[in-house]
Amino acid sequence: MGPPIEYTTLTLRCPLCNTEFTSEIPRVGEPEGRDSDLRPRFTAIDPLATLIHSCPSCQYTAFQEGYGVRRDEDEDAALWMRPGDRPPQPFVLPDEEDLEDLRRWIRQGDLVRDMAENREPYGAERYVLGARIFEFLKDDDAYAAADYYLRGSWCARELGDRELEQLCQ
Repeated sequence: MGPPIEYTTLTLRCPLCNTEFTSEIPRVGEPEGRDSDLRPRFTAIDPLATLIHSCPSCQYTAFQEGYGVRRDEDEDAALWMRPGDRPPQPFVLPDEEDLEDLRRWIRQGDLVRDMAENREPYGAERYVLGARIFEFLKDDDAYAAADYYLRGSWCARELGDRELEQLCQ
């Protein structure tokens, strides 16, 4: 048994509905290896599903920057930076006009359609929801949205959810 895993607790406030909630991220260090699709592998707990956060009220989903919280650069280096790697592109807090459009879109139910309706989403689903929001806000950047789907497929594969893994691919 290895040393206890330390966690960082983030306090986040949803920019859409103003709900405050906490999210914990394990501090696990560098990956021990990679799968053939470049998915990082960790010796202890896998942090990938915890790196993206969903508001428990409205399901707005983003990396911590999407909640106005800066990421620790050392954290990024440990998780993503190996030759050929790059971190996923987080979106920053949208301006008020985009937030209002996003609120309307989420209230219509388009965000959670066919996924996580009436419950909190789990890791792989959070990446899909984050991708949908990213596409809504930045519809001209399919390459960056693909990062969200790729990480969603990694998390779904880890859980054995073949259907969601295929949806993300």
